[in-house]
Amino acid sequence: MARLDRIPLFLQEWSNSVSSGDISSVVERYADNGVLKGTLYKGFVIKDDPQVDFEGEGRVIEDYFEFLSQGKKNLHVQWENIRKQAEGLYAADYTFVWDDAITGERRYLRADATFAFDAEGKIVLHHSSPATEQSQTS
Repeated sequence: MARLDRIPLFLQEWSNSVSSGDISSVVERYADNGVLKGTLYKGFVIKDDPQVDFEGEGRVIEDYFEFLSQGKKNLHVQWENIRKQAEGLYAADYTFVWDDAITGERRYLRADATFAFDAEGKIVLHHSSPATEQSQTS
């Protein structure tokens, strides 16, 4: 697991927002033109543009994180590997960890991700996909 003191501030703030359950706080981490290709969605979502479609429906980043948090208690991010590729560009491996809201069972979803940040520390691009090997999933 990555040490917290080695995680860039931008990524610490993003994971803290995800863990807080405050979706508006997560959304605020993205630039106005920020793009997310999320772990559990097919296609792209834009921060505030529901015209971008995936599977025939317009979605925004807020919708994605509402979807991500459904049926999950104590959702948080465990960083496993972070590599700075260039200024504002990071490759990362992390695991979403949560307790199933119905059964209480602990669940895990490993993800590989790329984050690109602008000069103000806002996410302009976040691409995440499930890791190729999954020990447990939702």
